[in-house]
This record gives sequence, C-alpha cells and structure tokens, in this order.
Amino acid sequence: RLVDLHGIPAGLHGDEGWMGIEARRILQDGPIGIWSPSALGQPAGPFYWTALVFLFLKPGIESVRLSTALLGALTIPAAYLFYRVLFGPRVAFLGAALLGVGFWHLVYSRVAFPPVALPLVEAAAFAALFVAFKRDTLPAYLIAGGLLGLGVYTYIPYPFLGLGVAVFLVGWAVVEIARRRDWKKIGLRLGALAIGGLAVGGPFL
Repeated sequence: RLVDLHGIPAGLHGDEGWMGIEARRILQDGPIGIWSPSALGQPAGPFYWTALVFLFLKPGIESVRLSTALLGALTIPAAYLFYRVLFGPRVAFLGAALLGVGFWHLVYSRVAFPPVALPLVEAAAFAALFVAFKRDTLPAYLIAGGLLGLGVYTYIPYPFLGLGVAVFLVGWAVVEIARRRDWKKIGLRLGALAIGGLAVGGPFL
C-alpha cells in the first residue's frame, strides 16, 4: 500500500485533487463543517483525516495518497477483529489476509478517494456491535452505537448501510424478546446504541 505512491497510479484524478484542496483549506482556514460541496458534495470526515496527515508531511501527491493508504492498512486489523468475534481466529486470519491482498482494496487504498474510509468504519463498528452482543453491557452498546454513527462522515451511501443495520437490529430484538421475554433489557440495549449513534452522527444528520 505504501510503495511508490507518487508514481502508481500515474497522474492525479479529480477526487484526489479535492482531497488535497479541502485538507489544505482546513489547515489554512480552520474547520469547514461536516459537509463539503467539493466533487458534487462529500461528507468531510476524510478531508479532516488528510489534513491531520498534512500537519506532519508536506502536501502533495504522495502525502494525500498516504492518508488513504493508512486508512486502508488500518482496515485489515479492524476486519480481523470483526471476523474473530464472529468466527474465531482461523477464519479471522484468513479473512484479514485475503483483504490484505485483495486487488480492489489495494487499489482504493492507493488513491486518495474518500470511500476507502467506509470499510474501516464498517469493520470497526460491526466488531464493536458483536462484542456488545457478547458482553451485554450498556457501555459496550454505547461504543458500538458511536462507531456506527461515525460512518455518516465517511461516504454518501452510508445511510443505506445504516438502514440495513436497523432492520437487523429489529430482527435481533424480536428474537431476543421471544427467547428471554425481557423487553425492558432489550430496549435499554437498543437505547444505548441509539444514544451512541446520535451523539456521534447527530451533527451530520
């Protein structure tokens, strides 16, 4: 993910240019809000991340691509945690290894394109969600909700994923109530998820 970021792929496409422009604007002018009109409109989360990288490295092709390459690299251990919670260490190792060499993810990690932030947040949020199911504590549900709420700042289609998660949670609640007949406890867990999600994603919504 980090080899010859300046030269491969050749050239700098428009979305990469906007990443660099918006990151420099953040450094020069301060916070730009949670939504940028650049590239026909984007959640501004990835721009702030790139601005953080620009604090330590001179803005340019290599540094703007490095910002997304780091996000791509962080996605691999996040995916490992998600797979491990669900399937155990062997499947987690295999899944993370396949993601690590997967062509699509390598490509998107090497270009400064905001969507690469989405798989990282997804993997972390889903790992936290299933950890919360296992530990069954309110703080765990709050953390999972917060990570789910963070997704709205990554890429435009994320709300569709959020809708899918909501449908899944309704099904989970129905099954849990049928098993335990403890609707108050399930309601508290869903409430903690919602509070965490709204606390983080509320400003964007």
